[in-house]
Amino acid sequence: MKTVYLIMGIILVPFGITMIYVNDYLGRKQEELRRQGFKDLNLFWPFWSRPRWSGPVFICAGLFFLLFYFLK
Repeated sequence: MKTVYLIMGIILVPFGITMIYVNDYLGRKQEELRRQGFKDLNLFWPFWSRPRWSGPVFICAGLFFLLFYFLK
């Protein structure tokens, strides 16, 4: 079971960081395209989209799994 905690921690932390950066990039790109005249534009994927807290939640969960791995 400890191996599962380690794997989950190693997967969730970078995935959460990636979600934060991709979400910020898509937001900047969407604003740039709106300034160029594209009005009805939504670059956010359904998985990456609106909840801005989803990236930090993945990071916290990954850190929790890693902490649990090292403490147990």
